[in-house]
Amino acid sequence: MTRVGAVVTEKSKLQEKGFSFFIPTLPLATSISKKVSHVYLLSLAEFEPLHGTSFLINLPLNTPPEKFLEKLSQLDATFVVAVPVVEDWHFWTLLRRFQSLFDYVLIQTTQLEPNWTQRYMCLKYLAVVANEHCEQLAMKGHEPDLLLFPENIDPENVEKTRILARNISSQLRQQEYLNYFIDPLQPLTQEMLLEVYETFEKDKSKYEAYDEAIDLAFADLIHQTSHRPTILVIGPGRGPLLAMAAKYRDKADVIAVERNPKCISKLKSDNSKLWDGKVCIYEGDVRSISSSLGHIDIVISELLGSFGCNEACPEILTGFKAAIMIPQSITCFLRPIYCSLMDENIKRPYLLKSDQEFAVGAASSVFHFDFPGSNSLDQVWLANFDFHLPDVANALQGYFKADLYGHVSISNLYVDASTYVCSSWYPMVFPIRPVESRIAVTMARRSVNTKLWYEWSVGGDIHNQDGGQYSISLA
Repeated sequence: MTRVGAVVTEKSKLQEKGFSFFIPTLPLATSISKKVSHVYLLSLAEFEPLHGTSFLINLPLNTPPEKFLEKLSQLDATFVVAVPVVEDWHFWTLLRRFQSLFDYVLIQTTQLEPNWTQRYMCLKYLAVVANEHCEQLAMKGHEPDLLLFPENIDPENVEKTRILARNISSQLRQQEYLNYFIDPLQPLTQEMLLEVYETFEKDKSKYEAYDEAIDLAFADLIHQTSHRPTILVIGPGRGPLLAMAAKYRDKADVIAVERNPKCISKLKSDNSKLWDGKVCIYEGDVRSISSSLGHIDIVISELLGSFGCNEACPEILTGFKAAIMIPQSITCFLRPIYCSLMDENIKRPYLLKSDQEFAVGAASSVFHFDFPGSNSLDQVWLANFDFHLPDVANALQGYFKADLYGHVSISNLYVDASTYVCSSWYPMVFPIRPVESRIAVTMARRSVNTKLWYEWSVGGDIHNQDGGQYSISLA
């Protein structure tokens, strides 16, 4: 729960309603009998050691920040430093260097560029000063407090801040698995639980995009063919994509192939109740039964992975030669990032949605697959990344863009204004040793009959060689 607190100078203010905690100034703290855990110092000249008390103090304007923080670090006390949020790389780097010694309260007074917001969210801070610019920095997984200073404590402002705190808490509760390293799905060997499908089905952008693409594709197909067309949906899960295809059951033959037995009863029930029994449903691996399905005019699938091709979509779809395939193409992207959650014990790819990361260089396309098409399943890509600033990267972030049909495209990160951004695929992170300024990267997609994997190298270090730490089963 996001709390609202206040720095107070008068004893009467300690009775104000709407606050979860108060931080008194030193004169006020010494005038009351109750022991306090935090005290606000107007300046360092006020400091006197108090056992069990931490001190909140503003970074002064008239002293070089590094000199002031060095002086604080030499005192035998715990300090929380209120610091301005500014787009200054040297200042931000200074704060990061000292964050093992101090916690921070962030004071943002102007709108920031998104990448600068992400930079400050990578710092360790306990609170943000409540104002019109603070919401994004307060939207951090650990729910930092909202803090009001004496000049802003009035009934209207307190109520606005309390409403903001409730809204932030509500939004954060809806962000599932934030800052968790998640093992990517193994769709060809694992049977997902129905609850997982239900989570994926909350992705309204994805299904809106697919619905639009399917409608466009069928409208084009019906004018190009004289026979009754056949639509195949591969891996429909609990049925959202199949329901979109089933709209055309009176004008086309609709087939679904689903390998997860947990979904079959739901699909058959929907077929009976909603689709007049006109959808042909097969249980099994589409690779084993594709030759028995006959001529297919439209193939529809959402077997995309967070990196685009890491759920074996190319292996599954490349064998089909349908006139229309949805998606029509997949492009995999990489960009160097800094993530404060990474450490040396992480050796393999994970899915990660984090509020503690920022891009240090521009993204580059890595792999590409067209459907239908004769795709090379094993691909190698080499490139250099130049950083925006003299930053440190400790991971490569992988994501994708899929062109579904016509002008309709989806991605799991913002690409451009015309592309739907989907929430059901978290980006994939590939760990690297921390490296500065410029990196040369090799990324390889490799496979044998039983598995596929990625190998990547930065500065000669080869990660996940032969799929030793991570691979995707094809068996």
